[in-house]
Amino acid sequence: MDSLTGRAAIVTGASRGFGRELSLQLAAEGVRVVAAALPQEADALASLVEEICGAGGVAMWQTLDVRDPGQCSALVRWVVKEMGGLQILVNCAGLGHWVSVENTTDAQWQQMMEVNVSGAFYLSRAAIGPMRDAGTGNIVNIASVLGRRGVPNFSAYCASKAAVMAFSESLSKEVKGYGIQVTVVSPGTADTGFRDQHVGRPLDPSLTDPALMLRPADVASAIVWALKASKHVASLQVVLEPLG
Repeated sequence: MDSLTGRAAIVTGASRGFGRELSLQLAAEGVRVVAAALPQEADALASLVEEICGAGGVAMWQTLDVRDPGQCSALVRWVVKEMGGLQILVNCAGLGHWVSVENTTDAQWQQMMEVNVSGAFYLSRAAIGPMRDAGTGNIVNIASVLGRRGVPNFSAYCASKAAVMAFSESLSKEVKGYGIQVTVVSPGTADTGFRDQHVGRPLDPSLTDPALMLRPADVASAIVWALKASKHVASLQVVLEPLG
């Protein structure tokens, strides 16, 4: 397994959930982490960076709206300048609304597509150049097991995650000749607070009992493992199913 020490990484959605835990694990592996999230998450980002640096790691934070292609490009340029390059990009930012197709508003549909799909596209597009120039890089996109199987009242979310999968698979074929690996991570039910805003969603034990759900650390560990994979592997698809 390759060492990650000294690599520079952008992790979006880093204020909580998978992104926060992954930032901590990457820093522990010697990665220089740039944690990014929306402006309203600035305090959480600052706390995360303080924790990483207090443990001897290297981290900085930047606010970012992944729906804005200009902000995405600017962040990549800033990281390349400040860190001397960019070797790892992890697109963790994401959201979902629990609502029927009939009642899904235009704003809800657009928000899910822009955050879950367009954000991954904008950042991946911006990262290809510096990774290609360096002859190496890793792009990790967070999908979901629901990108392969639909559930009622979650159609837009499922569609967005299926799009992430298709985009990632195509991207890997475009960039493998540059030495860039693409990984798709598809978690099942996880204990991240993701469902807290899903008004009306059935609360069966698999959605309420932490013992039956994945932990953020489980998903973060899988990503770290994927990032250490042999350079002979052009793309990886990692599926994590919980006990529930």
